[in-house]
Formats: sequence, structure tokens, C-alpha cells
Amino acid sequence: MKTNDPNFYLHFLCQIKPTLILTAFLFFVLIFCDSEFSLRKLTFASDEVVKAKQAIRVLKLDNSATSDSELIEIVSNNPELVELTLGGTKITDAGIDHLAQLKKLRKIRLSKTNITNAAGAKLAKIPTLQDIDVSQTDFGDAGLEELKPLAKLKRLNLYLTNVTDTGAVKIKDFNSAKIITWLNLDLCQISDAGAKSLLGIENLEWLHLGGTNVTDAALDDMIKFKKLNNIIVTKTSVTNPAAEKLRKNKPNCKVLDNVSENITEEQIKQAKEIRQKGISNN
Repeated sequence: MKTNDPNFYLHFLCQIKPTLILTAFLFFVLIFCDSEFSLRKLTFASDEVVKAKQAIRVLKLDNSATSDSELIEIVSNNPELVELTLGGTKITDAGIDHLAQLKKLRKIRLSKTNITNAAGAKLAKIPTLQDIDVSQTDFGDAGLEELKPLAKLKRLNLYLTNVTDTGAVKIKDFNSAKIITWLNLDLCQISDAGAKSLLGIENLEWLHLGGTNVTDAALDDMIKFKKLNNIIVTKTSVTNPAAEKLRKNKPNCKVLDNVSENITEEQIKQAKEIRQKGISNN
């Protein structure tokens, strides 16, 4: 409705001014803010980011056709990366060499790739790493030992790798042993002895021993952990009474066992077969 009253327009402008200011502020933050708090996340096929010279911090290329040769250019053009996921790609040990150029990299996912133990020494050259995922690869004890120099490592995913007790006992000697809080050894060749050695990782909070060779004896040792709040022992020989004992002694710790998760004997058998075959069929 038209009006000649100037007060009407003044009142209208006063009403919309706060909204305009807020909109302009949010626009500025989204476009110009490039802090770690508001990381820009991109999930593209590798050919779309190979030549993209932007301040990308988080790059997810899982299940893309990314190869070692493409990784060279991706790394070169994205020096600000703090997180890079390459699960299910064509990356090999040769490609890992180039990651050392990323001076701010904190998280790397290499699950279901063609890396081997040789990748361990290469990853150790990236001192900023805090989170490593080498699950479902041909990574084993020798490669795990090479990660010892990493002083900032907090999370380590070794699901369905060739890691055994030999490798597990060495984790307590890592430079980062006191800050590791998350460890996945699901479907690894870990026995009660290997599990007991983990007590050296005194600040461990989350531990996956599902599908391993651990028994009730391992759970008795887990009581000694001071900060453990989540442990998984499904598809193992651990009995429900042992799990209940741990729950009673550590009421703040969530214990997932065969009974609580309704695991069948057939599932336990299948897990054992997978563990014995290792990652040969991955």
C-alpha cells in the first residue's frame, strides 16, 4: 500500500536493517573465512581437484579412480590439506612418498588400497599425523613398528590387517603411546598376550578386539585401564560372565560382547575364517 507518511518508510527500514546486517555478516564468513573451525569440505572425483589450486583443508576421494600419478598433482596443488581420505583408490606405497609435502596433514585414510608394510616408514615422515587408517590392507607388524616416531598419533585403525601380537606389543613403545585414545584391532591376529600388552597405552578410551583370539583372561586385564569407556569383544571366545564382570568393575565402560549384540555361532565361525585368511581376498 502506498503512503506519503515518511515515518512509515523510516519504520520499515529500521525493521529490515538488522536482518540485512546479519545476512551480510554470514555471507562474509562463508566466503572469506578459512579457519580450521569452518573447514571447507569437498568430495570430488580426483580429476576435478587435480588442478584446483584452492585452500582446501579436507579432501575426500574414497572409491575414486585416484592413482599415484594423480596424487602427485593433488598434493602439490593443495598444500593446506589437514585431512585426506583415499580409501578404495589405486594408491600404492609409491604414492605415499608424496604425502610428506603436506606439512599440516593430520588425518589420512588408506583403507582398501594397495599399500604394504613399506608405507609405514613413509607415513612416519609426516610428523603432524594424528589419525591413520590402514584397514583392510596388506599392512602388518613391520609397517606398524615404523610408526613409532609419530609423536602426535591419537587414532589408529588396523582393522583386518596382518597385525599380530608381535606388532601390538610395540605400540606401547610409540612416542605417542601416552596420547593414543582410539585403537581398532578388529579381525587381527591378537591373543590375550597381545591384548595385555596394550595396557601400556594408559590413556586408551576406545578399543576394538572383535574377531580376535582373545578370551576371558583378556577382559580381566582390561579392568586395569583407567580411561577405557568403550570396548568391543564380539565374535570372540569371550563369555558373557566375563563381560558382566568388566561392566561391574567399570560401570562407565560400554562393553559389547556376543550376548549383548546377539552374535550367533555362525557369525563367530565366519569371523574366524576371515581372520585366518587375512586380507588375501580384499
